[in-house]
Amino acid sequence: MTNLTPEELDKKFAKNEALARLNPASKIAPESTREGIKAQGGNNLPISEADWQKTVIDLLHAYGYKVCEFRKARLLKKGVDVYRTPFGADGEGFPDLIAARLHSLLFIECKSEQGKMSEKQKNWMGLLASAGEGEYILARPQDYDYLVKRLR
Repeated sequence: MTNLTPEELDKKFAKNEALARLNPASKIAPESTREGIKAQGGNNLPISEADWQKTVIDLLHAYGYKVCEFRKARLLKKGVDVYRTPFGADGEGFPDLIAARLHSLLFIECKSEQGKMSEKQKNWMGLLASAGEGEYILARPQDYDYLVKRLR
């Protein structure tokens, strides 16, 4: 669990953005810059779904949320590595993250800019959104500013 305040997270982004500008060929991870997170064209780098999810977790921690993450497991299937989230019962399609703090419960599905929700994810979204407890958020990198405002 990271214990960064929103201000510390902002400083981390500013430092990494400066390094990325000084050396565009550097290996600065896109998830460590606001520009990479927003990925709105130009020299901005797209961000992977896994890196975006790490950023969302950092933001949640910075705003005082406890987070439960459902991680994918690597499986060998017919000689090929595949990644699946090991769920039982009806869990397939359940959101990536559950976050809670006093008076706030969030179910968060993290997707890359172009990532598409499966039918099972859509079914869970509808069920959880209509349950009356908590809020379902589909979080994409281009929604970074909205997410920060929502978490405050």
